[in-house]
Formats: sequence, structure tokens, C-alpha cells
Amino acid sequence: MQGSELDVAKNIKTLELLKTELLNSLGGLFKNIFTGNTGGILHFLALLIVFSFLTAKRLGINFGQLELQIFDELKTIQEGNDGQLDEEDIKAFKSYLEMKR
Repeated sequence: MQGSELDVAKNIKTLELLKTELLNSLGGLFKNIFTGNTGGILHFLALLIVFSFLTAKRLGINFGQLELQIFDELKTIQEGNDGQLDEEDIKAFKSYLEMKR
């Protein structure tokens, strides 16, 4: 294999691994929600965020772009919220993100 073919193969393999890790983390999260294991819930939520950021990087999206998109999505959720989501939770997260800017 040539250099670029190796890079593509490595990229595909890494994306498959990240996809698997995302799915495993989601499954772990649901299992720990079911059992009420707060430590496990925190662990798997953190892994979902980490693997999401790593997936974005592998797809050519830098971390700053992803954070900006998260902020934009949060604004969209806030504007379209029909009362199903807790408005105070949305405001608190938005404030947290604004504070980091």
C-alpha cells in the first residue's frame, strides 16, 4: 500500500473504533441510568463527550468549531423549546458556555 492508502485505511479503522466506543458508551450510560449508578452515569457521559470530540477531529472538524456548533444548537433548542425541556437547565448550560468564551 502507498502512503495515502495507509492514511485512508488508518482513518477508516479509527472512525470505526470511535463509532464502537460511542455506542458502547451510550449503552453503558443507559445501563447505569437503569441501575441508578451516579458514578457510572458520569463516567459514560464524559466518554460520550470525549469520543464525540475525537470523532469530530477525525472528520476534519476542529474542537472550536464543534463548541461553536454546540452553542448554536443550544440557542436553537432554547428558541424552539415548547416546555418539554427545563428552561432553567438550558439557561444554565448556555451561561456556562458563555462564561468559557
